[in-house]
Amino acid sequence: MCAFRYGKYKTLAMIKPYTANVYYDDIKSIIVAHGFEIISEVHQKMSVEKAGEFYMEHEGKDFYTGLV
Repeated sequence: MCAFRYGKYKTLAMIKPYTANVYYDDIKSIIVAHGFEIISEVHQKMSVEKAGEFYMEHEGKDFYTGLV
């Protein structure tokens, strides 16, 4: 795990669906190669309702429909 001046930190990495389907192993390798330790993984598919909540700030924009 990355250790900085004040010790260890936890962070969240979210990989978007298309990217995860194509580059999943490459992305994990890059994360580990940069000194991070993967302590947990969750694979899930968001419902339309959850995606709408997550991307709420983009509602009304041209690309919003493609997000949800």
